[in-house]
Amino acid sequence: MSEAKVIWETLSAINVNEHKKTKGRFDYLPWNYAWATLMEHYPEAQFRELPDVVHGDGSVTVHTEMEISGITRPMWLAVTDHKNQAIQNPSCDDISDTRMRCFTKNTAMFGLGFYIFQNQGVPQEKERTITPEQAREIVDLMVNTKTQESKFCQAFNINKLDQLPSNQYETALAMLNKKLEKQGGGL
Repeated sequence: MSEAKVIWETLSAINVNEHKKTKGRFDYLPWNYAWATLMEHYPEAQFRELPDVVHGDGSVTVHTEMEISGITRPMWLAVTDHKNQAIQNPSCDDISDTRMRCFTKNTAMFGLGFYIFQNQGVPQEKERTITPEQAREIVDLMVNTKTQESKFCQAFNINKLDQLPSNQYETALAMLNKKLEKQGGGL
């Protein structure tokens, strides 16, 4: 598995809801909690401020980047008010606050709190599938019961046996063992 995938799976699985705040109609993760969590898992992570872009109307976009384990992700964020409208000629506090929001957005690009930016309540759990050992046990039962893999997969609405969700493993075993007993091959 690539390092980028390991980082994503580690950070995106963390539920940060107890630290989530709301401002106006937007949820956000405070930068200090994002940093503390990041340091627990990736203490070598680096955050860099890049030059801001000042637009013709006086509004500003801050640019930052974060590096974790040699992987760098840039991010940008406009300096806005509480209504998410661009601020013309923002103060240094406005810019500083936006930079730290951009930092949190950088952590989301690596997975931490990403679900907040998708307006989801909690991180999405990856559905676990059966282990190779469990698959072998099912294959053995399929051979003993002369069950076609295509029919088995169709019954569980999957394309391949290794896609069987682990929470359906016991059901699959029971189904195949019952078929084996009916055929007179049970214990």
